[in-house]
Amino acid sequence: MLLVGDARQHEAVETGRPYQQLEETGMQTAELDEIVRQKEQALKEAVELLARGDVRSAIENLDQRVHEVVKPEERLSAMARSSRS
Repeated sequence: MLLVGDARQHEAVETGRPYQQLEETGMQTAELDEIVRQKEQALKEAVELLARGDVRSAIENLDQRVHEVVKPEERLSAMARSSRS
């Protein structure tokens, strides 16, 4: 049987922690430690910070990349420009 999970991220919906309990009782595990989804270095750095538990620095990193466009018509134009690049 192959189980996929992350004891730090996915908790059981009902009472209990089945994945974590299996790990604690000796279930053999493999760890994926290479970030491949994020291609941009700045985003990859934010994910690395989150993985280390440094949420404040990760949010500060991402905050520099987020720009609010209030007016709906301007927002749509900005999204269209962004999707072309």
